[in-house]
Amino acid sequence: MKRTYQLNDRVFHPEDSDFQKILAYAYNNQIRPTCGCSSSKPIELYVAKITNRAAYELRRMPNAGSRHASDCAHYEPPLGLSGLAQVQGHAILENEHTELVELKLDFALSKIAGRTPPPPKETLADSVKSDGTKLTLRGLLHYLWHTAQLDRWYPAMEGKRGYGTMYKYVSNAAIGKMAKSQPLPDMLYIPEPYHPDRDADIKSRRMLRMAQLASGSGTSTKLGLIIGELYELRPAQFGHHAIFKGSLDSPFRVNADLYKRMLKNFESALSMWDQHLDDTHLVVIGTFTVDISGMPSLNEVAVMNVTQNWIPFESIYEKSLITELTAQKRTFWKCLRFNLPKAAPMANVVLTDTQESPTALCILAAGATEENEIELKKQVGTDGMQLWFWRSGEQELPVLPLLNNAAKT
Repeated sequence: MKRTYQLNDRVFHPEDSDFQKILAYAYNNQIRPTCGCSSSKPIELYVAKITNRAAYELRRMPNAGSRHASDCAHYEPPLGLSGLAQVQGHAILENEHTELVELKLDFALSKIAGRTPPPPKETLADSVKSDGTKLTLRGLLHYLWHTAQLDRWYPAMEGKRGYGTMYKYVSNAAIGKMAKSQPLPDMLYIPEPYHPDRDADIKSRRMLRMAQLASGSGTSTKLGLIIGELYELRPAQFGHHAIFKGSLDSPFRVNADLYKRMLKNFESALSMWDQHLDDTHLVVIGTFTVDISGMPSLNEVAVMNVTQNWIPFESIYEKSLITELTAQKRTFWKCLRFNLPKAAPMANVVLTDTQESPTALCILAAGATEENEIELKKQVGTDGMQLWFWRSGEQELPVLPLLNNAAKT
């Protein structure tokens, strides 16, 4: 679908040679362009200035994504289908007049000498009720994945999503985000993709980053934030080492207590990763310290299973559904949980290529009652969206909703 926008009486497209000039004019004069994806009425967008690239970008208005056509680049499923509704406007504060997004985090990014840190919350995420006013570690990871659009899939992406894609898009997603009065990129470390011709430069940048994160005052120790693909979790002389792809020669220490909690609270995720090494990845987000020797140690972590195409999944049933959708060349969004506990009802996937309107795909656990289905319908049955249910563990994968022929590309 070719994107069409309008500013005053001017109709324009991203391919126009003066596209950036038009956006600059709208930004400087505080005018909102409109998107022409809907036949009912134009939908307002706002212009953000991307300082580090000296460019401008069109963005959907907060909470307006579901008003766009499902094949529009600005479309987003209704917030209530995922955990985004709980944190948007509370833990995630967007300002349409600036490029900055303020993130409120419920985990520490520094340690005060002599003060015992509170017990990590994220490793107990399934049992802790969050009010949504601050992002957990998992919530932050889901937000960056969502902003990077790695929760979205369409057939043209086949064969184009590797580690380098994840690195690039998650790194870009962090730009313009502030947390605890600091730019998020300043505290974030994502191991660079390995390249033999750039090995020395990559190691040099990594050492510099660790040195920067090791700095701090006499009473405060700075914590870094890592997002990376776990390559191996192996025993070491003292505790364990977490080895990340792109940084195989720079292990992160995992002390005995953290290792024990990881096995207990992430048993399912670690087991799925171990059993499906050939076609899945395990993404880790964690805070860490760096000692005076430059050795990093993990402090608090959360994990996320993703398919070979980097689409998150929480169970073998979700993975099976995503695999089938990908094989059938369907277009969809994976709904993310953010801060929601796993017991909370939520749609699993939104198909955007179905007839008439998008369809929410919902997986019911084995033994689910009719009341469970009714509750899920109440939770996700918004805006007249079609619903599809699969009682996992009791029946084979049902026939998927029909593809809209107009969506075939």
